[in-house]
Amino acid sequence: MKHLFYIFLFMPVMAFAETSNQTCTDWYNGFTAVCDTIHSSSQTGQIDSMPLIREYLDHWALSGPDCADRFTCEFNYHFNRAIIPGITMSVRKPPYVEEAMTLSDSTGGIAGYVYQGYSLVDSVHFEQSIDWLERALVRYPERLDIWQGEIMTLLYADELERMITVFDRMLAYSTQLTGSWLYTNDEPLDKTDRPEDNPVVRTVQGRMNTLLSNEFYSEAMQLVETALTYYPSSPVFLNDKAAIYYQQDDYEQALIWMQKASKADPKDTLIKHNIDYLKKEIKQRKKKK
Repeated sequence: MKHLFYIFLFMPVMAFAETSNQTCTDWYNGFTAVCDTIHSSSQTGQIDSMPLIREYLDHWALSGPDCADRFTCEFNYHFNRAIIPGITMSVRKPPYVEEAMTLSDSTGGIAGYVYQGYSLVDSVHFEQSIDWLERALVRYPERLDIWQGEIMTLLYADELERMITVFDRMLAYSTQLTGSWLYTNDEPLDKTDRPEDNPVVRTVQGRMNTLLSNEFYSEAMQLVETALTYYPSSPVFLNDKAAIYYQQDDYEQALIWMQKASKADPKDTLIKHNIDYLKKEIKQRKKKK
């Protein structure tokens, strides 16, 4: 099973040994092998893992091979120095938060939210974490997990405009990719003929659904329209645009875009079902007027 690299986890460090003939996979596995132990020790105050992690990364830079996974590990180091998990309060509920306690002011209006989230404690390290991913993408643009990592990082930081910009670049590159997408340890992703199983489509849909479920309609629409710029005939993205209109109670526009999705994929029975449902709802609404 494929996984993203370890965002939000304190990375493990093994004792330094002679590593001149180790591969990048060896270094990466050595970096992650005792993650749970170091993380548990950090939580109980028994050890500060960050100096050990920094020492390991410096040793890797001097003695080990240069590869995409060294960049992702550097990212994790800086990201974990930049953002900490915990109870957070803000005037705006971030797009990734599904549950939050609402705070009211004296007039009964919403004054803010309290939720389990992530607090930015060091903006310098945060920008360094993004910089490592950007540098990795220049050299290894076929690594889909790095694109996804930067997208997720910007989402958690509530940097939605920057996130959509990264999506734009990822989608542009996807139209030029001739081989397979790669993942951690440069493992290739299996190709698929099903549009909904395309890894780029799944990446867009995942974040679009996050935005939509938290009522970030403008950003969700911006993301889907960016995707349609590169894949104008995608039944998935056309369906997504219809879903955004539907969530905003605009059934007429939802029907228009659902019909476009059906034209792009006439065999999709679920889209046909949605079209029938929308037509019935529009008819019922007109009767009530």
